[in-house]
Amino acid sequence: MIRIRAAIVPVIGGLIAALALAFAPTAGATTQQTMVNLTGIPIDVGSLAPCLPYDLVITGIGHDHSFFNGNGDFWENATVEGTGVAGPYTGHAEAWFTNNDNNKTQVTTFKDMIQLTQGTKIQQTGTFVINANGVPVVTKVTNSCS
Repeated sequence: MIRIRAAIVPVIGGLIAALALAFAPTAGATTQQTMVNLTGIPIDVGSLAPCLPYDLVITGIGHDHSFFNGNGDFWENATVEGTGVAGPYTGHAEAWFTNNDNNKTQVTTFKDMIQLTQGTKIQQTGTFVINANGVPVVTKVTNSCS
């Protein structure tokens, strides 16, 4: 099972380094890479607290797509939609994740939601910004339970 927020960022760092070496002679060139087809893979998008004391795991269709250019800038977009499970609860779920590293400032945003068959709708959004010195300058997560 994949924890998309916690597990994918270190993997992306290794990919960025590998691509930087591979494309160093063509500085300024733009390259596009499709990294992963997420269809059928259980994706753990993280905790639903304080709404529910469980992680949301989504299995369905999805993709993870990244862009890298020769200047060292990086962008990534990932989506997954399908059946969500949170402990004993199930329902239709969706998650979106974006990450970009532009001029050595990293900005990560995410949104996930689940409409439980039991009637409750839970939404989360988050933004994380790390400046060029590696210092977190924004860490914001909001939850909505209705």
